[in-house]
Amino acid sequence: MILAILAGFLTGFVLAMPPGPVGVMAINMGVNKGSKAGTQLALGTGFMDFVFCVFAMSMASAVQVALGGFTDDHPSLYLILQIAIILALFVYGIFNVRNKNTQGGDALQNPAEYSNSKLIRYLKDKGPFLLGIAIALTNIPNPTFLPSLTFIVSAVKSYAGNHGVYEVNAMSSLLFSIGFGLGNFVWLFTLVKTIIRYKDRISPKLMGKIRQFTGFTFIGFGTILGYKFIAQKGAEVIRLIFAL
Repeated sequence: MILAILAGFLTGFVLAMPPGPVGVMAINMGVNKGSKAGTQLALGTGFMDFVFCVFAMSMASAVQVALGGFTDDHPSLYLILQIAIILALFVYGIFNVRNKNTQGGDALQNPAEYSNSKLIRYLKDKGPFLLGIAIALTNIPNPTFLPSLTFIVSAVKSYAGNHGVYEVNAMSSLLFSIGFGLGNFVWLFTLVKTIIRYKDRISPKLMGKIRQFTGFTFIGFGTILGYKFIAQKGAEVIRLIFAL
């Protein structure tokens, strides 16, 4: 089950990389209150990412059960769904590559814009760990957050199960979620430590480069999945194209 933890870790690490409110607040906390405070905030957000991933894994399992019989009866639609997952990875990657000038970079100079939430204002003096939880909770009102997370973990889960990377069950899903939270924490911890050490050399342009790197990573994932998909189901795709 080590592979389940590793898969979750890599997924959480990569998804945490694009600059956003959590990363900006972690940087601000580390620069203004020290490495320990930044680390505690990262622990809070990592814990909440674990919780979010458990929920997303449960949702993904429910969707797979609901669609199980349907995909058996409609293999062409299931084929289209697999293609859609691969294309979504490419689209997300291209979006990050093209949008190198991000709010995350600007907020390095003015992080106060991310402190407008009542919950954040209430918890900002309650300790960095609770503040990290509060910042992570602000993702929930975003209508694309949980569906996107469910979509991504479902894709990883399907790939792992279909290619025998690890046995997909309740325990491996839990371990994946633990790894996911750890990946988020390790990225934020690394980011805070790096910013504190090299804060005079970090610029918004560099944060944009980080987002571009994230985009290329997703494009790479999409390429690997696409290659394996074409190698295994290329003939089915050709038949589907001619059928349409």
